[in-house]
Amino acid sequence: MSLETILDAVRALPPTDQRIVAETILEDLGDEGDDLPLTDAEKEHIDRRLATYRANPDAVVPLDEAIARVEAKLDESAAE
Repeated sequence: MSLETILDAVRALPPTDQRIVAETILEDLGDEGDDLPLTDAEKEHIDRRLATYRANPDAVVPLDEAIARVEAKLDESAAE
């Protein structure tokens, strides 16, 4: 089975199941996952985010507030 076939199958899953697949893979990688090199796309994304922050450092949301927002959205989704 090719990697593309596997990815297509995972993408066809509901988002919750996709998250479970991703978390399971990351858990299986364990400490090995910490040593994986960043792709060029990931490096570019980090550079863009850092440039955005440096251009306007007051626009950031504190981590605890960001987590609270995500948890509130998850609670709303679960209530529906």
